[in-house]
Amino acid sequence: MYISACLRRCLLTIAAVVVFTSAVLAAESSPTTFSPVLRFSYTQRMRIETYDNTTWLAADSLAGSSYYRQRVSLMAQYRPSAKIELALKLTEEMRYYFVPEKRRTDFDQLFVDQLYARLDSVGRKPVNVILGRQNVEFGEGFLVMDGGPLDGSRSAYFNAARADWTVKSGQTLTLVVAYQPRWDGLLPVIHQHNRYKLLTEQNELGFMLHYNRPTAKGVLQAYLLRKQATAYQKYPRIDLNCLGARAKMPVVTRLTATSEAAIQFGRRGGQDQFSFGGYLYVDWATGWPELCPRTVTLGGLFLSGDRYTTSRYEGWDPFWGRWPKWSESYAYALAKERAIAYWTNMASLFARTTVTLTPVLDLNFEFHHLTAPRYTDPTAAFPGGNGRTRGNLTIIKLTYKADKNLTGHVLYESFRPGDFYKPTASAYGWMRMEVMLKF
Repeated sequence: MYISACLRRCLLTIAAVVVFTSAVLAAESSPTTFSPVLRFSYTQRMRIETYDNTTWLAADSLAGSSYYRQRVSLMAQYRPSAKIELALKLTEEMRYYFVPEKRRTDFDQLFVDQLYARLDSVGRKPVNVILGRQNVEFGEGFLVMDGGPLDGSRSAYFNAARADWTVKSGQTLTLVVAYQPRWDGLLPVIHQHNRYKLLTEQNELGFMLHYNRPTAKGVLQAYLLRKQATAYQKYPRIDLNCLGARAKMPVVTRLTATSEAAIQFGRRGGQDQFSFGGYLYVDWATGWPELCPRTVTLGGLFLSGDRYTTSRYEGWDPFWGRWPKWSESYAYALAKERAIAYWTNMASLFARTTVTLTPVLDLNFEFHHLTAPRYTDPTAAFPGGNGRTRGNLTIIKLTYKADKNLTGHVLYESFRPGDFYKPTASAYGWMRMEVMLKF
């Protein structure tokens, strides 16, 4: 309660500063050189998703589901001067369940998805500041992408203050301070029956420092993250730091390598924590004609697991990277093991390729052989196996892009479990069809 009250005061203070700064900057702008701009945008995402036993890996659990989900967003962006942008985005997502039939149609919430003020060239320096509810993504979203993983892909926002300083020659230093509550109590929400929809398991405070340096042929990035999470029920207090780097560079003609690695250290409950993780892959642009593979990718992923027999915690913490980066379906399979999209204790050798069928159709194939660096705790009810082979994951995706306003895809994923799971674990299938409209 104390943190929430203090944060509300901070938000009111920030709002007052934004209004004052906007007035000052607007006064500095000459009306003869800039005309105010008001822009509206509309997004409608329509999906049908169906799966059988993705969560429990048990065909006899009758835990399958099929539903239609529709997310609608309306956004207004106003530029009163060349240095100011004010933005408001409202979003609502509903679900209509085909299976199980006893589940009712859920109209969810109408909530504030974005609400920020962007101030460019603050103090006439190469510093841009964004204050308020906004999206934040670093690199490929390995550690920073989604501030509220428990609401699925409905939103990904952070309640944050961000400053981007262009040091020189395109090099950028970014500082972000974010507060993520368990549920949205900071801004108004319509549909009070769902007022306390969870966004994350614990109240989180985040500090992010990110350095980006483009090169002539690639990019170099480095970052320092800190996450503090309050203890709540079965979830311990977390004070964790993460130091990492990412690089993308050409190797030879048509061959590019991308790698990211990080170490984590701090405290989790009463335990010291030290963990590490990363990935490496190479992309080959074949140059082959239509109906042949356009790109071929080979790579590997490693996320450390906890050795449950020691006093130290070694399991990887995904920070704000809990989204379907590696798989849409397997993110749900992790829910009973730890939490949804909680990527940890995982290694993968993977391959993928993209084939251009027509100018508007691409076909993507991806395969993961998944393992676990550490054995699971034998006292845990799930997953229940005594080995380290998670299984084989196959992903097929047909992508359609008519133009900038209309896109869509059909996605199919299947997973065959290994001995990391109990012997009775069964394979699953997961499928999604999507149409997206943007105006």
